[in-house]
Amino acid sequence: MTITRPLLCTFALLAGGCSKTKSPQPQPTVALTSPKMCTKPPPLSCPFYTCGGNSPVINAFPINGVRSDGECNLEGVQLVPESLSGGLNNLCNGSTLDVRDNKLIGLRSNGTTACEEDQLKNATFVLRSHVDRTDGSGKRTLTVQITGIQDYTADNGETRKAYRMSAGKGPLCNPLDSSDARVALGLDLIPGLSDPPMDRNFVIPVTSELYDRLGHAVPLGIDWDRKTPDWLHLACVDDALAKRSLYDLYSDSVEHSRAALMMLVANYCGNLHVTMRGVYIAWQLLDDSSKPKHPVTRAQKSDADVMLEAEWGPEGAVCVSEPRLLYRDGASAQVPTDLPADLANICPSNCAPDAWANALRECDKIKPASAKPGYVPANSKKLPKCDACGAACKGRRFHSYVVPGPQ
Repeated sequence: MTITRPLLCTFALLAGGCSKTKSPQPQPTVALTSPKMCTKPPPLSCPFYTCGGNSPVINAFPINGVRSDGECNLEGVQLVPESLSGGLNNLCNGSTLDVRDNKLIGLRSNGTTACEEDQLKNATFVLRSHVDRTDGSGKRTLTVQITGIQDYTADNGETRKAYRMSAGKGPLCNPLDSSDARVALGLDLIPGLSDPPMDRNFVIPVTSELYDRLGHAVPLGIDWDRKTPDWLHLACVDDALAKRSLYDLYSDSVEHSRAALMMLVANYCGNLHVTMRGVYIAWQLLDDSSKPKHPVTRAQKSDADVMLEAEWGPEGAVCVSEPRLLYRDGASAQVPTDLPADLANICPSNCAPDAWANALRECDKIKPASAKPGYVPANSKKLPKCDACGAACKGRRFHSYVVPGPQ
């Protein structure tokens, strides 16, 4: 599809945007030699499907969020400081994995760089869990190796240094290997992982706040050693967290950044991602005072050719008109026959497209097929269609538009 800037950017779902505000780059933090061990995280204060770890659509990498000083993340996992070793001529020995200018580096305890760029190839670092080993010899650990480094170019031409990582088997963006890594650390498996293209099993470093599995931001922890929201994420390039960065949808505006993530994963009701890989969307940045404006591409004749999907705020969709999945396979609306169980459960078999879309808007009635006892909907309201939204759409940051497939 031909695009015209700045009105419209059309990319694969879980891919980018028009804004060119670069992600803030914090200065590397000097590592601590002996960080405190992680303890078991407190019990969830809400049902499994309304809070928890990181969504597989947000990032398929087994661990999300580490810090060079050994801070424990939401799941009680930490990067072990000074555990980086190997690399070209063993230059990385005794340093700590960190990030600078969107690239991974090995950081010495005195703040100088031990290794960078291709010097990191074949280097290893250690992740440590709060879970004890079965033989009582300490906490469970996972040694991760950087097996490949390349320049990765996204659909919009943005190029970043990307890293292929493994824990002894295949790349850690692969669902099976990601799951094996979580088992090794004693963590629960992440349901719903789907295979990314095998040539895209690379990560880019992304610095941002922590998110749960559904993409909601985690509040600053009162027991965090560093009272800042910035964490290093090893983000698989085919997932939303990486794409938000690659296409500069992550900015200094917290509301903007959160809304972009909600839009990229199609989080309509706060507890369900109504999308699949390979679906295309278009979007337009706006604010509360903006009058909705349908963008027009060179391939389209008028505004009438453009279908508004939804409008997005920091907590998810504020209205939904035409769900993107209905147009995954072409210009005529149809419910895909290969939906994951949680999405297929929304409407009975042979459900008509309009009925399926209406069922999606009934947030208080949606119950994922895999929901556990005590499940409570994250959103108790019914989402309106966007042409009838009115004052209910306050807080919106983006319009998203349907791009009929196949792509």
